[in-house]
Amino acid sequence: MNDYYREELRKFLFSIGVKADLIHAVLAEAGKEEKRFERQELFQNVINSAENLPSTVKNAEDLSYAEDRELFAEMLSLPFENRTAIVLFHFFNFKEKEVRQLLSWTVEESPVEASEHLLAKNLEKQLGFVIGRAELRRLVKFINQEVEKVKWKIPDDPLPSPVPEKKEKSHTGKNKRNLLIFAAVFCVLFVPILLLNFPGDRDEEAEGSVTLESELQELDEKILQNVERLSEETGLTREELERTQFAGYYLGIHSSIHQEANRAETEEEIAAVFSQINLLSVLRENEIQTPMEQLISSRDQLEAETEAEIRMNADQALEAFLSYSDGMKEIYEEKLKELEPELSQLKGKEIAEFSFSDEASQLISKIEANGFQVMVNPSNQTFQLSPGGTTFEEMTEGIMTFSYLNLLKEMNNFPYIQNSETAYSYAEITDKLLDTDGILRGLHYGTRLSDDLLSQNYELLRFLVNGTADHPIHQEGKLRDEVREAWETLTSDEFEVDWSNSASYVAMLYREYEKNNFEVSEEIYELKARLTAPPAAFGMRAELTVFPLESHLRSRYNMYSAFQDDRDLSVLTPIEIAALYINALIENNHELSYMLMAKTENHPSETEWGGKDLLQVIDMGYENIISMNVIQANGKGEGRTWIVRMTHSDGIKKNFIIKNENHVWKVIFEERHVSGEWGF
Repeated sequence: MNDYYREELRKFLFSIGVKADLIHAVLAEAGKEEKRFERQELFQNVINSAENLPSTVKNAEDLSYAEDRELFAEMLSLPFENRTAIVLFHFFNFKEKEVRQLLSWTVEESPVEASEHLLAKNLEKQLGFVIGRAELRRLVKFINQEVEKVKWKIPDDPLPSPVPEKKEKSHTGKNKRNLLIFAAVFCVLFVPILLLNFPGDRDEEAEGSVTLESELQELDEKILQNVERLSEETGLTREELERTQFAGYYLGIHSSIHQEANRAETEEEIAAVFSQINLLSVLRENEIQTPMEQLISSRDQLEAETEAEIRMNADQALEAFLSYSDGMKEIYEEKLKELEPELSQLKGKEIAEFSFSDEASQLISKIEANGFQVMVNPSNQTFQLSPGGTTFEEMTEGIMTFSYLNLLKEMNNFPYIQNSETAYSYAEITDKLLDTDGILRGLHYGTRLSDDLLSQNYELLRFLVNGTADHPIHQEGKLRDEVREAWETLTSDEFEVDWSNSASYVAMLYREYEKNNFEVSEEIYELKARLTAPPAAFGMRAELTVFPLESHLRSRYNMYSAFQDDRDLSVLTPIEIAALYINALIENNHELSYMLMAKTENHPSETEWGGKDLLQVIDMGYENIISMNVIQANGKGEGRTWIVRMTHSDGIKKNFIIKNENHVWKVIFEERHVSGEWGF
């Protein structure tokens, strides 16, 4: 079986819900005969093999977005014939007749239509509203696009790898994984040092100048000094330090050395112990640092010139702190739990009047100095612990940006929505959407930290514009009053709508509902289906340059080019519109750049623009455009404008005036846009 068919069939089996560990066996069985297969024959073999295999909806967990995961899981829960019919038709372009043959479908009704109808009915029960066939097909198309992105986890070898004998460890599973990473790094960095400084031939030691006992004693003294220092800084005992990420590795090696030394009898075994001692000595010379010490010391090592580099550095520093402090939060929570009886004295008092014991005060001081904040919940008389706080902000000045400090605060509130329920009112959801949209614009796109907040932001938006089975947004086919009021509140401030992608999206939906007397329509469902990325993602970037366009913005660029529907631009802010316009100019796309122009007095005719030479712009390229920022907003209503400044790496800055036209941002054309005056 050739590689193309193998990958195609892997995708097929994944898409119909076959468990990952069974996919290899099915493929091996389907292609074991040495002959040239036709595509349909291969699919027939695979379908026959997979029909009675156990399936799982867990395959849906590999998709990027929550709404795609929910739809895919619902699709995977269909009977085998139904989910397979949908996948064959929509994912692999088999015709109706071919689908019928592959499934040996004997029912008169079309297998695809019957399966789509069943899926739509199931979704209607879940969501509380009817989904049309056209909308359903668009949603399934988006699922197909997401499945294309799944990184296959199926091993080429169907046999499981031997499982090594487990030894008792004091580390968590996560710590074990990190230890392997650390070990690999240490081998690369320090083995050459050991070979230079501690050669394998230890003739002098063999003569008795250095004994294993004396080496161990010296090592113990050094480790004890480190433990005492760390205990003083963190308030943790050695046993507690062993449970942390930042110290557990070193202390684990130290304990292992003593165990190996007690068992060592041959010269080779003794030499191996010496090597471990030397390794730990080299590592110890770099001094074990607490997570906060590591974060602060990174300030001198970080270099950043652009805003994007500053964001990236802040992201990496915070991610490292959270990873490196793994284990500390749990230990501190245990210690605070022991002190909670003190909080019983809070009853009837203001917290400002309350004073902790010396023991509690000292512990809280240590905790805050190590990057955590301690809060008291007076209602249930408990401590609450989370990363961040005033002390953290003061100590990380120059490293953490405002957005990342706010992200840290928001992480304490995750998840916003759980099991389709939320503690937030609609008014609070609108506030939270605006807050998180603002934070996301200052984060580095595509990292674990930013993805977590983006996912939470999107869940809020979906709750607000789609509702759930228990919290529908429609009542008797019309937008519920409390939902409409929340939408109106979110979109009432023009400035907020202008810079918030989520608010812009809600404003567009509100206008469509308003046209239809706030009754739901097929067109509204279609508009919702065309949103293929969280709106807030359009304002984020992963690259250190503005161009080429991020994949989600490129997708919107292509969508606008294909459908030529201004509503596809309504979710974008002035910066993104300017980026699309510049991108169209540089790619010599006369049609798209013309559609992005506002209809002003100096607006060229379509014929004039079609003959315009864009060579000077094309030659300029966009590799050295390093930033685009909004620098000014003017006016109100339809006449309002924003000025977007583009900065080039040589220091040249040029402004683009972006005008609101029928609730969509368009660029006011200027001749210098296509001449050498553009900059560069």
